[in-house]
This record gives sequence, C-alpha cells and structure tokens, in this order.
Amino acid sequence: MRQHIKRAEVLSPSQIRHLLRVTDATSRHPERDAVILLLGLACGMRITEIAQVTVADFYFASGDLRREVSLRAAITKGCRQRCIYPSSPKIIAALGRYVLHRRERELGTAMGRTDYHGLNPHLPLVLSRKGYSFSLSMKPRTDAQGATTDYWAADSL
Repeated sequence: MRQHIKRAEVLSPSQIRHLLRVTDATSRHPERDAVILLLGLACGMRITEIAQVTVADFYFASGDLRREVSLRAAITKGCRQRCIYPSSPKIIAALGRYVLHRRERELGTAMGRTDYHGLNPHLPLVLSRKGYSFSLSMKPRTDAQGATTDYWAADSL
C-alpha cells in the first residue's frame, strides 16, 4: 500500500496579490507588514529570522541591496547558516518603501549618517511601530526522540 505524504498548502499568486492588497488597505503599518509578508513568502524566512535580521545583513554601506543575504547561524532554526536571495521585484520595491518609511519617521536612524540609507546598521531591519526590536521569548520544544530543547520565538511579530 502506497503512503501519501501530506504537503503544506501553498498560496497561489492571486492569493498573495490579494493578501498584499488587503494588507496595504487595512494595516496601520502597510510598509512594514508588506516586507514581513514578502520576506516570509518570497524568501522563505521564518518569523524569528525576520525579527533578528539587521539592516547590515540586507544592505551594503553604500545603500545597495545585497543580492545574497547570509542568515547567521545564531538566528536560524537548527543553528545552521543559510542564504536567501531577495531578488523578486516585489520584495525589492517593498524594502525600498519600508526604508523610506523608516527614514521619514526617523525609526532607527543615526544622526548625520549617510551610509546604510541613514539607518543604524546594527538594528533589526524590521522594527516595531515605536521603533524598537521585537521581543523574543524562550519556548520549549519536544523533538521526535522526546528530548526537550529551547528556542527563541518572536511572538509579538
């Protein structure tokens, strides 16, 4: 007897477009929320990775977007470094809008700084509405062998 592997459901392109339109129309922070959605959908990033990735991870000092972003082992699931590629025109445009939004509202900016689009390179790329990092909480996880391990979760994001 053949066993079927269950696969996660996937959003269709039209569902993704609808999700982004609804986010743009109803969110209090559409620039930020679009970036969060697209980093997860287009780049395959997990929420905790999105909460911890920094401006310097995504941008060169010149302000150019990196074509390859190396996610540090300390922030990834399984503590293994991996690369993502923010090459979709939608993610590039969303990142540009969000960086402009942060500069206009002076969220995580540095006085007189011209590199990194004027943003502090050591701060997270995605900030809360007040300009702070999203908090992380320690959660327990039980693996297949029954052992309990702890992991960081960005519940508020």
